[in-house]
Amino acid sequence: MSLFKSTLEYKMDDIILRLEMNMSNNYKDAAQLNLKELEEAVTQAESEGKIKPKKLLPYQRKLSE
Repeated sequence: MSLFKSTLEYKMDDIILRLEMNMSNNYKDAAQLNLKELEEAVTQAESEGKIKPKKLLPYQRKLSE
């Protein structure tokens, strides 16, 4: 685990936090929006190469869940 994260990683962590919170509160519409937002952020990070593939893997796994 790295000590330093990029701003994009912090952004994706924030989206995951909101997603989990909305799912636990049974806010399905908001959770679906968060999921779509996370998917876009991961796709953007992958296409632009802003995050190393090793660091991108946990976010891709979260999407597949």
